[in-house]
Amino acid sequence: MRLLKNKRISRRSMLRGVGLAGIGIALPWLEAMSNGAPWEREAHAGEAGKKLVVFHWPQGLATGWGAADGGAFYPGAAGQLVLTPDLEALTPHVTDLTMVNGLSYSAIHETSGSHGHASAILTGRKVVPTGSGGNTPMAAGPSVEKIAGERLGQSTQLKSFGAVAGPNDDEVFFSWSDAMTPNPLVRDPMEAFNLLFSNVGGESPEAKRALERKKSILDYTEADIQSLQGQLGSGDKARLDQHLTAIREMEQKLTGGISAACVKPDAPAGGFSDPLDNSDHYPAYCQLMMDLVVMALRCDVTHVALMSLGPSQNYRIFSHLGVTGDYHSVAHGSIQQSDPDLARDFYRRITRFHMEQLAYFLAALKGDGQNQENLLDRSAVVALSEFSAGERHEDSYLPVFTAGKLGGMTGGRNLVFPCDMAESFQEAPWCASVSGMPNRCINDVWQSALEATGAFAPGEVFGDETLGTKPLEGLWV
Repeated sequence: MRLLKNKRISRRSMLRGVGLAGIGIALPWLEAMSNGAPWEREAHAGEAGKKLVVFHWPQGLATGWGAADGGAFYPGAAGQLVLTPDLEALTPHVTDLTMVNGLSYSAIHETSGSHGHASAILTGRKVVPTGSGGNTPMAAGPSVEKIAGERLGQSTQLKSFGAVAGPNDDEVFFSWSDAMTPNPLVRDPMEAFNLLFSNVGGESPEAKRALERKKSILDYTEADIQSLQGQLGSGDKARLDQHLTAIREMEQKLTGGISAACVKPDAPAGGFSDPLDNSDHYPAYCQLMMDLVVMALRCDVTHVALMSLGPSQNYRIFSHLGVTGDYHSVAHGSIQQSDPDLARDFYRRITRFHMEQLAYFLAALKGDGQNQENLLDRSAVVALSEFSAGERHEDSYLPVFTAGKLGGMTGGRNLVFPCDMAESFQEAPWCASVSGMPNRCINDVWQSALEATGAFAPGEVFGDETLGTKPLEGLWV
């Protein structure tokens, strides 16, 4: 890499290796890459190691009977977070969580089949229908975790990783590499294990050869490093040294002993080869996939993860909950139509199960309190579903939780925004009692998370640029 003094360095610049083809090290943000604008220095300060984590569950919550009837996501008032009975599994984490009420994505709703509009929830743009009434919509841009991965994953094995505890939805994709290119989530535990941990521990000869190739990457790029250091100011030199130190530490983690915080999991046992299976081992399958995702974050295999509990149009039979009939039919109330109380009970059982999985995931992120770091300290976590009330495929009044302590954010709160949903049976009693623009778009949550992690600098906008997207008041930024 040949640079001239006082010449601006491209953000795409890399340290190139000598003597080993294909070796290159991406540079951190340096003042020499900009015109020295203060916001650029602030936006990229300390972003190393920050994580964006998305948790998704399908087909909403048992919300469709109104607050007076005990809907799952209807708190009594703004302010302190008080969990409804259907959310009680989250009690151990109540001080970590912020419930965000009144959000919508109706502004980016584009009908495409019955569930197709749901693809917009992570891309922030209207879907592109494929034919009249088609059920396979295409995205108009990449999803939030893929965007974050490109910005936060330059020094990790995987820029981002997405897993699903169930089948991939061949009609509604949530993860998109870019416009018109779906990114299928990994559903098989062994595939996830091999993708994430083949280079951790290095037991196999192939892995050892790969690690041997990696462990001396700084030696291969030494000449380029020295050349670059001679052209940088003191601030940039410090940033570059910190970046190279982080790379060396990661190499040592990969080639040396694994710390207590990063432990290579055992290879998954059999019995999970068919995620479509409706047997009683589904809870263990969910937890196995979550364990793999969380350990990948602990080992810095990736800084960006999406964990889904299944596709939008979901036909799983939750036999272990005593539910008869598939989830899609339960959500639509077409199971036990002659007994509406039983239908509601079935939906609530599934709601509670999904909240139990979220509680498990949060506990894994928080760690054991001893050897394991609390990943919430440097993460922005968003947990949500694509619908509020699944029976109506509702894109308003979304159930959204956030967690993570970036920017000093605190939990234990019910953050309320105004909404004006037309369906009176779903209106929360305080929906019109708070001032401001109603039906804030879910894009504002993603904007907040991207800025908090350093993936976005001020001036960048997530999703549809015409919506006036801005960080959501009260979250990380």
